[in-house]
This record gives sequence, C-alpha cells and structure tokens, in this order.
Amino acid sequence: METKLKIEKVLHSMDSANPVEPNPYLYEKVVARLNAKAASSRGYLLRPALMMLVVVVLNVFTVYFYLNNGSKSSSIEDDFAKEYFDNEYQFEKL
Repeated sequence: METKLKIEKVLHSMDSANPVEPNPYLYEKVVARLNAKAASSRGYLLRPALMMLVVVVLNVFTVYFYLNNGSKSSSIEDDFAKEYFDNEYQFEKL
C-alpha cells in the first residue's frame, strides 16, 4: 500500500509544474544554422577535387621527369657510387 502511495505521489508531482515555453526565435535560429551549413557545404566537394588535382599533377610531373631524365645517369653519380662501394665494401671484380 505504501508503494502505491509513493507511486501516485511521484506521478502527480508534475501536475503543478508549468508548461515550458519555447523560445520565440527558435525557428529562425534553426533556419539560419541550416542555411549556414548549406553555404559551407559547397566547399565539401571542392576540397577533394583540388586534392585529386594536386595528386594527378604531381604524378604527371614525376612521369615526365622520369621519362626524360631517368635513362640518363650522370658520370659524377656513377663515379661516386663506384668509389663508395669499392672502398666501403671492398668488392672484388669478377
């Protein structure tokens, strides 16, 4: 019996509470935020497109320079590599 009284007391405790009044400008705030997000979402597709463009340009330059200079090796680099490996590791010629 006591639990029923406690339950009834709890259920009726909110009867005297006043209803909550919403902010009169709440709708305008929500609409303004949605418009701001829509304006900022335009850059959402622009950033990945620019990043892909940068990657493609870098790849094109890499392929271009590799094809033009890849087969040519400077004699200075060859001499240095030969001297380094001959002195450092003391390879014997076959």
